[in-house]
Amino acid sequence: MKILKVIGGGAALLAMALTASANGVPAKTRSAYGSDGSPVQASQSSTSDGVTIDSILFCSDATLDSQGAGTCQASIAFQITSAIPAGTTGITIDLPIPTGASLDTSSGIPVGFLTNDNPITSPTQPILPFSPFTMAQAGLFGASLGTDGSGNPTFTLLSPLSVPGAGTGLTLYMDLVDNNNTNSGFFCYKGGTTACSKADLPTLPTPVVTLTGGVAPMPEPSSLMLLGSGLVGLLGFARRLRA
Repeated sequence: MKILKVIGGGAALLAMALTASANGVPAKTRSAYGSDGSPVQASQSSTSDGVTIDSILFCSDATLDSQGAGTCQASIAFQITSAIPAGTTGITIDLPIPTGASLDTSSGIPVGFLTNDNPITSPTQPILPFSPFTMAQAGLFGASLGTDGSGNPTFTLLSPLSVPGAGTGLTLYMDLVDNNNTNSGFFCYKGGTTACSKADLPTLPTPVVTLTGGVAPMPEPSSLMLLGSGLVGLLGFARRLRA
């Protein structure tokens, strides 16, 4: 694994990194995380504004740690697992940076789309689930990067939304470094080892989704009955007036 450097200045450095991406969002392949296994350390599923997102925390190339140090580079993959509602004209996904961590700006843009181009054919422990999207598709989303008021990264896709599968399977990544300088930015994923007395992996954050547009909800049956009764009453009243 390459040695990471802990970089401070969180929000300011992120702003510079995101500016470099200009009108698009960078994409990263599964193979970008190394040729060895990337075991999943934690997972969760959450729903925000009607969109379900599965999150996994994984340690890239963790099995290369042959010296028993118990450290790894930690990253998070966020995959949309439900269809974006029909008629949606925009979607913004806000990814909070976990407590005790910062974005890994040393390796380029620390957030973006994760695709399945050049997948590893026989990894020891692969990142699951893979994104079904390709690099070419990721470039067609018309997405942009930004930051919220706390410096967290945000992804925005605007109208017209043409995301394959209504969004299902679209995966975002966030590469992290440990704010603890003890292990040069690596996280401890194995306690009781030569470098780690205990594990200090971050807690998975919960993405916040904001949708714009969408199809108006259908009236409930009881509401339709009331509307029908009202129309019948008005029709009868109009007939009496004519008479």
